[in-house]
Amino acid sequence: MAAVPRFYEKVLSDPLVGAMFEGLDMDGQTRKQMSFLARAFDGPDEYHGRDLRSAHASLVRDHSLSDAHFDRIVDLLEQTLAELNIAVSLRSEVRALLEKHRDEVLGR
Repeated sequence: MAAVPRFYEKVLSDPLVGAMFEGLDMDGQTRKQMSFLARAFDGPDEYHGRDLRSAHASLVRDHSLSDAHFDRIVDLLEQTLAELNIAVSLRSEVRALLEKHRDEVLGR
């Protein structure tokens, strides 16, 4: 899962979404994201984090997490996967998977 650390480098330096990750344990966040993605793609189910609505509730409340933020995160992940020469079909699958969770992440 080399993509996840590279993805978070992009996220942290991004002017739209980077501030939302300030003060966060990025090692822990990276591990959670890798576990979540592995489970999402029928890999080992080692994700034991909170549900997505609970995990993002403080961002919705304190940072007005919005569709624009969600879209930027998805775009940054897709850029990262493209840089790693991940097939377009798999990148589309990732985008579709994330899109399924948009309303839950945004607390709707």
